[in-house]
Amino acid sequence: MLYVMNTEQFPQSSGLGRAHTGRNPKPGRQRSRADLLRKLLDAEEFFISATTELAAETTSPTEAATLALIVELAHRRTAYAQVLVAQGAQRTLAHELPIQTMEELTAVIADPAPFMRGDTLLPEDPPVPPTGRLPHRDTADFLQHLLGISYFEARDRVKATTALLKHVDEHGIKHPARYPELSTDAQAGTIDPKHVMQAARKLDKVAPVIKKQPEAKQLSTSLQEKVRESLKTQGPQATGKLITAWQQSLEQSSPGEPTAEEISAKTGILLTRRTEHFSYFSLCMLNVEAEIFLSHFAAADNARTTAGNRDTLGRNAATGSNGAPASDGQRMEPTTAPPIPQWAANPDTPEAERPRAVYTDVGTAAGAKPAAQPGTVPAETNTVTLEDEAFGPVDGLTPARRHLQSILNALRHISGSANGATAIAKATLVVHCQLETLLGLAQRAGISAHGLEVSVGELRRLLCDAGVIPMVFNGKSQILDLGREQRFVPDYLRLAILARDGGCLVPGCTVPPEHCEICHVDSWQDGGVTSAENAGPGCSAHHHDFHSGKITLVRDVDGLPAVLLPKYLDPEQLPRRNDYWQHARQTKPTLF
Repeated sequence: MLYVMNTEQFPQSSGLGRAHTGRNPKPGRQRSRADLLRKLLDAEEFFISATTELAAETTSPTEAATLALIVELAHRRTAYAQVLVAQGAQRTLAHELPIQTMEELTAVIADPAPFMRGDTLLPEDPPVPPTGRLPHRDTADFLQHLLGISYFEARDRVKATTALLKHVDEHGIKHPARYPELSTDAQAGTIDPKHVMQAARKLDKVAPVIKKQPEAKQLSTSLQEKVRESLKTQGPQATGKLITAWQQSLEQSSPGEPTAEEISAKTGILLTRRTEHFSYFSLCMLNVEAEIFLSHFAAADNARTTAGNRDTLGRNAATGSNGAPASDGQRMEPTTAPPIPQWAANPDTPEAERPRAVYTDVGTAAGAKPAAQPGTVPAETNTVTLEDEAFGPVDGLTPARRHLQSILNALRHISGSANGATAIAKATLVVHCQLETLLGLAQRAGISAHGLEVSVGELRRLLCDAGVIPMVFNGKSQILDLGREQRFVPDYLRLAILARDGGCLVPGCTVPPEHCEICHVDSWQDGGVTSAENAGPGCSAHHHDFHSGKITLVRDVDGLPAVLLPKYLDPEQLPRRNDYWQHARQTKPTLF
């Protein structure tokens, strides 16, 4: 429902100086859409002015509480309106608007006085469908840049349109809102729409399991009602835990094989948390895929095989590579893990002399300690160790650490190419460090290409590994200027450029450096050279924007590659760099 406010009732003291009486429709004349937009701008100005005045001048606690309720209600209903706006942008294909139209539009809103008086009109819609590459990929990309919000927030608003609003799919078929009861509360402001959207995303993950239940529709309605009550009384965190508990319960009782939709929604590897020294991942896979992991772990647990060689696993775990351990002070000589017991090294050892194997849900542990007797402290569940009665754990590793080490060893020894020349991806560790670090003059060490800190001791140790490529700043390196002899950037020059810039130059872009392409600042066809000073990275989408003219590659005051964004994104038209990578590395780039 659209409420048209009568601005003649607004107090003159509210600061509403945007008079547009000349644009009011005559009696019998239908109000135009532009008139409604002017009313909306008036209402926005009145709301902010009145709120500011009341908050600054009130001395009544009752008035203060009332104002807080009004502003919160407006905030919630505005959040719901953001979803409505996202649907409108998606329905009208607003992401296809040309850059010139976007710049004219943002100029009108930045200085709305002429528009409010009727002296300026909104730019016209494009007369014909656009051709060539569009300025924005989709509605989420359009909202991200137009509104200056994160891509994920823009994406969530677009996804919420199908969860909370009636909509038409790409085939022209009308659909109701997936969660109409939640939509009603979000529209009324009784529940924060952002909390509703969070719950809707969690319910979407449970949806594939619900569809397999005998009374799927009734169950879905019941769960939606319980989520609604939980959001009102318990809050979003408790509601999230409640939905997770339902999901686990339904999965246990779910009949039949998992559907393709269920597999796609659940399986994969996610980076869930990162601290200064540790990275946490969440992993979900099918049981048939998990068997590959478990078989691999079983081989690593078996000291009688080459794959489970305790000396190699223990040494690799201690060094983090195939090299020798080192301290932060100096590099140490290679060391060996505790010796393998005679029964494990000699395959002819009689069975009677071998420790008895204990079977668990993880695998087989030879020589594991017997289960705890009644009255004693039980051993840790699901823990498997290989021990020698005299020396304790043979390799000094916990089972979990041994399993991780076996996977790292496998990834480090893949015979392939880091640039994807083979079917199997090969990991290459690139460490960014200052020259002073290598000279032992700095306490901070290196930062990996993905923003992970590498300590001084680990850096010195890694530099002895052929699989590590050190990128040294403020020091001499390979030839970084190839002139006009070669157009395409060679691998070593690419690594140097990525070491300096981190990733895509466009502010806000978080595409990893491996997915970036190297672009000439002064184009090759216009006489530009292939050098580190004349090149910068861009993701595939922004690389196309460089060539289409939407974004211009320039140099900043320090001579570093930078970008000029369109006026509707950056009215100041200043050279910008993407400091996301500098914040991750906590270093300032140089021109080598």
